[in-house]
Amino acid sequence: MKIGILHDLYLPLESNGVSGEDNLVNLEITLLRELGHEVIDMRRHIEGFKRKIFQASVHASGFGNAPNFLDKSIDLIHAHNLNQLSGYSWLKDSKVPVVQSLHNLRSFCTISIGWRNGENCFECLESPTAVIQNRCGGIYGISGSFRHLVTQRSKPQLSHPARFIASSQMMKTLFSKVIDKKKIDVIHNPGVRKTLVDLDNFDERWLFAGRFTEEKGILDIVRNWPEHEQLDIAGDGPLFQQISLEIRGKSNIRLIGTFSSENKGIYSKYRGLIFASSWMEGSPLVVADAISNGLPVIAFGTSAVKEQMEKTHGGVYYGKRVTPEGLEAAFFQIRSAGISLRRKCYQSGVEILSPEIWIKMIEKSFLQALN
Repeated sequence: MKIGILHDLYLPLESNGVSGEDNLVNLEITLLRELGHEVIDMRRHIEGFKRKIFQASVHASGFGNAPNFLDKSIDLIHAHNLNQLSGYSWLKDSKVPVVQSLHNLRSFCTISIGWRNGENCFECLESPTAVIQNRCGGIYGISGSFRHLVTQRSKPQLSHPARFIASSQMMKTLFSKVIDKKKIDVIHNPGVRKTLVDLDNFDERWLFAGRFTEEKGILDIVRNWPEHEQLDIAGDGPLFQQISLEIRGKSNIRLIGTFSSENKGIYSKYRGLIFASSWMEGSPLVVADAISNGLPVIAFGTSAVKEQMEKTHGGVYYGKRVTPEGLEAAFFQIRSAGISLRRKCYQSGVEILSPEIWIKMIEKSFLQALN
């Protein structure tokens, strides 16, 4: 099969950055080629002021640079992020089937995450004017609403693809309000293991890894963290200064910076991963990676991480909000399970979360689109 991969990179390809979506597309291209498919890699990235101009134009109008492989002899296009350069208008001109991955809520939400005033918000599913009424995202949100209300009221990003890939049943249920659910395939994201893992050697420290934003739950974790437990916080983001102030004087909590997406070996050094996202995430890559590397997960929040917990039995899920009582109960449960839980996590990486299983499911979705 000759497949065109279209994805507007968030970070330069050579940066090996922290964008999960970028890393997932890297993995897909590699695995498709290993399966014998011919892949046309049309990922694009521009820097500086030109990038900002393109982003603003695509976001507000939906008209971007049409991908230049539309006229080539290919069988199918797999589209990921279209919000930086590509836009959405080209979809109606595509001569071949398009499979669109739904990594976030940008298809109907101008700020992409469906989050307002500390809660999930999906009002724009019912009314595109909600973003203006609620003043979401400031000027950025208002300009984005122009595309939904004026230039692309037909929503080509929802009406034209032959099939869609959602990374959780939760996301499929949400998008079924605007897309025929028969066209949506649920394919949970894989976990990647880069090194051999020593399951028996680890510290009694816990790990948080993610972007420092409100919806990720990092502030709830820090504010409810017990004095007698050790926590390492990996990542960066808008709340960095606030977190630094929150942990001042707390010797049991430390910031360790970001780590490369290639450094999967870091996971096996800890007792467990703490995950507390409350926004609509599909199947977070950090959770899949942790479990695949033998690291149990303690999860809170309202994301689809609960599906990962139920599917892999790779940890414990303790409800919507982080509480001291919930943390203590989770710590006890993880420790009581001992090494057997770490082995179960590692095995789930082979039997459930492996990239090889994931790419076969994507290949099946492609074949359905062609048929």
